[in-house]
Amino acid sequence: MDFGCPQPVEEAMHEVVAAGSLGYLSVKHVRDFADSTVRYLGRQYSWNVPPEWVRPLADIVQAFQVFLQHFIKPGGTIIVPTPAYMPFISMPKLLGVNVVEVPMLKDAGEWQLDLASIAAAFTRGADALVLCHPHNPIGKVYSASELQQLCELVEQAGALVFSDEIHAPIMLSNDEVHIPYASVSPAAAAHSMTAISASKAFNIPGTKCCQVVLTSEEHRDIWQRVGGWYEHQTSVLGVYATIAAYDRGAGWLAGALEYLRENMRLSVEAIGAGVPTAKLIEPRASYLLWIDIRETEMWVTRTSDDVAAELRRRSNIAVTDGRECGEIGEGHIRFNTAMPRPILGAALHELARALCSGEA
Repeated sequence: MDFGCPQPVEEAMHEVVAAGSLGYLSVKHVRDFADSTVRYLGRQYSWNVPPEWVRPLADIVQAFQVFLQHFIKPGGTIIVPTPAYMPFISMPKLLGVNVVEVPMLKDAGEWQLDLASIAAAFTRGADALVLCHPHNPIGKVYSASELQQLCELVEQAGALVFSDEIHAPIMLSNDEVHIPYASVSPAAAAHSMTAISASKAFNIPGTKCCQVVLTSEEHRDIWQRVGGWYEHQTSVLGVYATIAAYDRGAGWLAGALEYLRENMRLSVEAIGAGVPTAKLIEPRASYLLWIDIRETEMWVTRTSDDVAAELRRRSNIAVTDGRECGEIGEGHIRFNTAMPRPILGAALHELARALCSGEA
């Protein structure tokens, strides 16, 4: 996001630097960090876990790497509902893990998991599934019923779930509450690893700190053996920033959410009016917008398969090429709406002009 970060976070980091507290993580750092995370999860989601289950890491991608390397068998297979956050497609392949892309379904203007195809992939031997919850890049929020149906499929297959819940605090409706996957049932808790972070909601990704919540006793045993060196890469500044965000950043987040909700409303409205051939489903979480441009003039007249590069050349607007989010993403772009409104307005104007132009 282009909004700075909460003042308590800035103050906490200044205090750390002034005190010269820039050594390695200590036992006290980890304990204070876990206690703050537990308080936050209890307040936000009524999800009560022991602090011993919360462990620090540098970021969500590192948490995913640990999951791939230590929680599923070598050469295993992971199911990724698509479109998906880019590393969920690319990282498994780098580590020798097979990826089965299962495109999401669109039903009455809503995104849905293709449960039949997921079940079939499990039948063919898939070991795990990545749940992006809320879903990046489409902004889907999963209901308790959907999570329970998914849990039953995973349990029947004897498989695992990596649940990325980094966008959970960024809900675009006051009427919806995030439901942690592991909180759905004891079965879900026993077969999942949950990754969370203050980085997206409080705009501090550069501080390099996230949390994994290990609700499975078996997973905690694995972590006891392999987790130490991964934890060692967590930033001390990030730990202090996260504690400040969770304990004292609620007011800032409330203001940011109010601004983001209006940004998203204006973005959806502007694209609908300015690019009538583009298609989108309004997201219910996050600040990202997934746009189908396959019927726009630019798509028809494109001179390159690299849509993001061509759009940047035509408009000076940077987006994510949908192909990076899975095969289903061809002809789509991911657009970030988290910027000051005057800049957003100018960006949307340029985006519409470029998409509606046949000028190569």
